[in-house]
Amino acid sequence: MAEQQLELEQQFEKLHQLIGQKQHKQVLKVTDAILKFSPGDIEALQCKAVAYLELGEYEEATKVLSYKQLQGQMQFERAYCCYRLGKFSEALKLLESVDDTQTSAALQLAAQVQFRLDNGQECVQAYDKLKASGQLSSTEHKTNLLAAYVAAGLAASLPDVMRQLGIKPRDSFEIAFNRAVGLAQQGELDAAETAVKAAYKQGEEVLFDDEYTEEEVLAELAPLTVLLAFLLISSNRSDAAIEKLQPLAAGDIHQREVAALAANNWAVASFATGSQQKGFFSRSIRKLESLLDKSSPNGLCLEPDIATRLNAEQKQLLHLNRALLYLLSGKYEQARDLAGQLMTAYPGNANITMLQAVLLARTGKATEADRLLDSYQLSSNASLEEKAWPTLLRAQLA
Repeated sequence: MAEQQLELEQQFEKLHQLIGQKQHKQVLKVTDAILKFSPGDIEALQCKAVAYLELGEYEEATKVLSYKQLQGQMQFERAYCCYRLGKFSEALKLLESVDDTQTSAALQLAAQVQFRLDNGQECVQAYDKLKASGQLSSTEHKTNLLAAYVAAGLAASLPDVMRQLGIKPRDSFEIAFNRAVGLAQQGELDAAETAVKAAYKQGEEVLFDDEYTEEEVLAELAPLTVLLAFLLISSNRSDAAIEKLQPLAAGDIHQREVAALAANNWAVASFATGSQQKGFFSRSIRKLESLLDKSSPNGLCLEPDIATRLNAEQKQLLHLNRALLYLLSGKYEQARDLAGQLMTAYPGNANITMLQAVLLARTGKATEADRLLDSYQLSSNASLEEKAWPTLLRAQLA
């Protein structure tokens, strides 16, 4: 018995050393050894859960956290697992029971969860609480606050927020990028283009100084390239946009949501410059279909690591562009199925209603198309500008 106790003490000593050295895989081996000596040991289970978290193995961490010995403990870690697994509502509920010593971390995580849920206002509120309590000190957190303001449609407030935080675009390329996104949101496209180009140059200098390879720099700055391509497309320079996006198409973008937006922008730019080229439609459709969750029969279901990182508008545009590609390439059945799903998911949306009307007209159902357009014009939700669209569309279809 004494020998077993000595062995257990030695294992714990080894465990603490490995934790200090951040040898997380070895931590798992030692915790398993300890649990053989002492099944259900709380400290060993806690260390095992944290090791899985550090290794990014969130499903395994969740399994450990479900042990009865840890019930009521490690609520923040449970919430973080849920966040990383896309279980956002569950994460928010768990954060309500986090103890006071982790209030700052809980607010930061809550802000990120709200951001992923496309709840811009709630995200801003969480960051504002951190700012008010003086806990918004790191550049990363300040950058996230800027992103939250943009997501909430508050881009006009960015200059004031940046002054309050004491930050400027030159402080980091991430801050400069968010400022560029804010300018784009406000419709200041020329200023946004200048800003994102400056942010890209700044990012290259920083990353190359940190000894990133050319491929790693390309991947790290992919969000900036996607924004620049969007701005080029918006100013009728689709050839230049394709030139910017081409290296991304050939490379490996580890951020799947950025890859999705790159694929979408590539399809739009390619259509503007060479939709008559052989194979354009099939290539573009394949790119956008590759973003779908193949295990789901729902045509609007994107891969989880994409769906949880795009906002509602971005997801809607991906699906709308795919429906347009189906329509323009004569794939009417696929276009009809997807348009029907879009009408259900986004009732009253002007672009989707116009798409459905064109599809009906193209398939010999002009009367139904007219009824749909009449109904839309009578809708109280449509703006005056949007209510004029059916009249313009009828002129084009005539």
